[in-house]
Amino acid sequence: MSSFPGTQHPMSANKDAFNRQVLRLAGAYLVVMMSALLALGWPLHENYLRSRVEVIEAREQGYLSMVDYMVHKEFLEMAGDLGVISNSAVLTEFLDRPQPLLRQRLALALEQVVHNYGRYIDLQVQDPQGRILVQVRRTQLLEQPPLPLDATDAVNTLRIHTPVFNSRRQQAGTVHLRFHLDELLDTFANVMARNPFHQAMLVGPDGQWLRSSQLQTDKPLSFAQQYPAVWAAMQRQHTGALQTHQGLFLFSTLYPLELPPSALPASAILQHQGITVAAQQPSQYHWQAVILVPRELLEESPWLWRSHGVVVGLLLFTLVFISWMLAERKVSTNVERAREQQNAQEIAALYDQAPCGYHSFDTHGRILRMNLTQLGWLGYSRHEVQNRLCLTDLLTPASAVHFKKLFPRLQVSGQLRDIALNMVRKDGSILPVLLNATAEMSPQGEFLFSRTVCIDMTEIQRLQQALERRANTDSLTGLCNRRHFFELGVRELSHATRQQRPVAVCMLDIDHFKQVNDTYGHAAGDTVLMALAHSLLQQLRDTDILARLGGEEFAILLPDTPLQAAQEIAERLRSKLAALSVPLDNQKPPLHFTVSIGVALRHSSNATLEDLLRSADVALYAAKAAGRNRVCVASPEPPEPSNS
Repeated sequence: MSSFPGTQHPMSANKDAFNRQVLRLAGAYLVVMMSALLALGWPLHENYLRSRVEVIEAREQGYLSMVDYMVHKEFLEMAGDLGVISNSAVLTEFLDRPQPLLRQRLALALEQVVHNYGRYIDLQVQDPQGRILVQVRRTQLLEQPPLPLDATDAVNTLRIHTPVFNSRRQQAGTVHLRFHLDELLDTFANVMARNPFHQAMLVGPDGQWLRSSQLQTDKPLSFAQQYPAVWAAMQRQHTGALQTHQGLFLFSTLYPLELPPSALPASAILQHQGITVAAQQPSQYHWQAVILVPRELLEESPWLWRSHGVVVGLLLFTLVFISWMLAERKVSTNVERAREQQNAQEIAALYDQAPCGYHSFDTHGRILRMNLTQLGWLGYSRHEVQNRLCLTDLLTPASAVHFKKLFPRLQVSGQLRDIALNMVRKDGSILPVLLNATAEMSPQGEFLFSRTVCIDMTEIQRLQQALERRANTDSLTGLCNRRHFFELGVRELSHATRQQRPVAVCMLDIDHFKQVNDTYGHAAGDTVLMALAHSLLQQLRDTDILARLGGEEFAILLPDTPLQAAQEIAERLRSKLAALSVPLDNQKPPLHFTVSIGVALRHSSNATLEDLLRSADVALYAAKAAGRNRVCVASPEPPEPSNS
């Protein structure tokens, strides 16, 4: 080991002298290092404080932007609801003809809006003179007296209104919407309270508290009274920052109904609708968002600066001597770390590029991680999903309910197998998946997070649907086959029985179809069958069930159809088919054909579908026996047999 400059090797000098020299040199190094530390440390400390304030200010400005976005989003939804109501057809029709029946329809539509959205207190439609034409209120408020139109001073309530026009574009009155602000204010308080290092506040235009993330807003002093200097600055400028003995105040003026430039199209719509808040225009109604960062947090010194100077100096002096001892270990650590990083990158690549989806979620269902494969399926980027969305946010409502029922089983048993769910892509389309989840448990058996595999079931479902269509469809005509007809028919008869509605069945058979096959060939016969099916589909209702039972025999189930109407439908079908001209490919004259139809109405003696078809079949044979090309109706319910 080499000696320091100006010192002797310990083997050639007195040990005490060596120790004195080392002590002097160590003291000299310490004096120099402490002097340098003091010379450099104070400007660094000042720069640190300035940088800290800048970083804090930038971070809190982000919170103010988030508050602005949250408030605008909430008010835009409510203004959008008001716009939908003011432009609704039922309102326009009522303004054109203010009749009692139309008033009742409008009241029912407005009542549905109020009941579906819990934040709305009441809806009013007024004529140009301010008289109330229609008013609906929430059910729990019906026993209370109606609020007057100037009730915007009520705690945490607000009223917005817009003119409405009849179909001639003449102003026929106004629509007034009163709503609660509690949900928005509670959301603000909860979001802001996640950061314990600041206090966030919402202040009304008169300086009164709206909500605070830490303080109770029912205190005797208003914001303007408690922070007069800050309130004065807020009156002079819309946005800014002010540092006082209490800390750093950052404030921004919010105009809930006046959108930022990034939402100009929607803002233009609101201005066109003429939406106002009480007697104020959107550009006049405002709040103040304020964030206070305590002075103690701004002036907090770094740990090293707060530590004792001698300890810091000795620590730095010791690090000079031991740095070379750690070099080899540092290099070895770097090599090992590089190897671990390479392995981690390979594992991450396998995870992200896997042919199936992988994701994990915590005890609240919040997605912690999702691989690129599944992100690609859904159309999201990683920062849009991870630690932002819950799994239920990416599911259809029905699948979300199903998953919530299964989640406790995963937390207890530790696994879920082959769970079919429907996910919603970013563009709104549906992605069917098969989910298998395994839980990671703590040593105490508590659920920590899940590891989940998702398989895209789109192609599998497409094949299943194709097989189902093939199993339910006649391959020639595209109509229901016999099996599917019976499935649908039994279901319809059961529904008709519960609703006590009439159901009729028509059995249809092509006259002399064998002669068509024998004379023109089976290809011509197939053409006739397809032409018949196409013609019937054009003439029947969407609710009617048409099927090819076999050969040239067809069946039609007519829901909600009494016997007389069924007979008229059958006669119309017979007439249309008799007039139908079927062109042939072999340049022969077009082919004409006729059909015979049997009609039966369901009654107690033919309550089942088989009995009903049998009755219609009897009527069909009666039509053929009577000369074909006609409609015959099955005889009504036979009388009870006598005992004599």
